[in-house]
Amino acid sequence: MLLKSMTPDQLQALANRAKKRQRRMADNIGLESEPELEETGERRRPRYDATIRIVATSDPTAIKPAIESVLSGQAKSWWLEASTLADVGRPTLLYRVRLKKSVPGPLLAEAVRRAVAGQVSSVELV
Repeated sequence: MLLKSMTPDQLQALANRAKKRQRRMADNIGLESEPELEETGERRRPRYDATIRIVATSDPTAIKPAIESVLSGQAKSWWLEASTLADVGRPTLLYRVRLKKSVPGPLLAEAVRRAVAGQVSSVELV
């Protein structure tokens, strides 16, 4: 009943607010939603700024808590995108991260590298 009484402009404003709230809630719980099309027809920039690629020397489940602790403290948001085998058969973790303004990407990668020193062969910011 309430929606029927609204003008088209009011309905559009309500829809825009609902979409913003949906994106914010998805960010808060760590879900990645589909990028929307801008007015120009182009996709919005991705929610995540970079990918951290970590090649482990042994079982990656042992280092995940240390990595995720650093990411929780120094990144705005993060998401484990994949846990695969690298070209040489080593376990590889790919984390998508949204950087904080106060923590640049190379500094975050270095913090991860220090947290898992000796247990990984490489940590790269892609």
